[in-house]
Amino acid sequence: MQEDGACQLIIKAIPKQISVYKELLEVLRMPVANPTNPSEMDYIDLSLLEKLKIEPQFIYNFNKNRKEKIELLIMQHPSREGLLLYQAKFPNGYIHQVDFSVQHFEEILSEIVHGKDVKKLEYHPFFLEKTQLLIDNFIESAKEEDLLFARLDTKTAILNGLGIIFDKKSGQDVGTFEHFGFLVPNNVEQRECLIYDIFFSTRTNEEVASDSERYLYKFYDLKEGFIYFIEPRKPANILQSDIGSCHFKMTGMNFSMNKFTREDPYVPMIEKAQSTKHIMTDPDRDDPFFHEEFEKFKKARMDIIRTSKDQHKKEKIFSEFADIEL
Repeated sequence: MQEDGACQLIIKAIPKQISVYKELLEVLRMPVANPTNPSEMDYIDLSLLEKLKIEPQFIYNFNKNRKEKIELLIMQHPSREGLLLYQAKFPNGYIHQVDFSVQHFEEILSEIVHGKDVKKLEYHPFFLEKTQLLIDNFIESAKEEDLLFARLDTKTAILNGLGIIFDKKSGQDVGTFEHFGFLVPNNVEQRECLIYDIFFSTRTNEEVASDSERYLYKFYDLKEGFIYFIEPRKPANILQSDIGSCHFKMTGMNFSMNKFTREDPYVPMIEKAQSTKHIMTDPDRDDPFFHEEFEKFKKARMDIIRTSKDQHKKEKIFSEFADIEL
């Protein structure tokens, strides 16, 4: 789920670019009515498309921890007359594109040349929408190769599943969380992540939040079949939660991801915990059955931690016996 935060822009006219739009409209091709003077017609010359300069977009690459450029261009469709392609070239060599009619392009250019609201092609509502679509499609397709990208200044929430907090020092799971969200601003070093509704078994909020090296946060996304790995780089801020013990807010964290299989032993436990989420969707704390329902909700999460603890004990005993020489 994404909320766009990058479209509220103050648009200033660029005379050079406006003159290119006018030149495109002035050469005979397919007429479009001039909205300021209905007795006149506007036309377009597609041979001048290469003169259009479209402002590039940027995307954040979590695998390389850097911002990367997306080149945008409009070109004639190679095999279908009357159609154009709006194309985005992504940093890994992938190209995503959508087609649209020459007629529609003429109408958009005419709106920009004769209108007052928008003075750059890439800020027209049509191209804003298509740019977002191309980037979102790329982000989803890149996940299939375990590549994680994010749009800038756009909040992203991962909801369908459950997260586990793993203690790398003890080799055990110590907590769970319900979902997480992240935001990568234009200043990418200020990227932030919110870990929502955390439950711990024996650790305190302060103990885990203060140690950015010891704990790894894993989220099983049951909807898409991915595990997200969140690695803090700084101590987390503790925020109040109405359901769990707290939320964590992190800045400058690193992400990675990969697909999980049905053979993963965590999957059945995550699915069981996910099935109880409805209990806390809109909790009525005055309901006489609230406490009982909440205990079911919490037990499904504590069972995951207990299973990890039991497995760790078994492995420790096995390791001790394996070292004994007979």
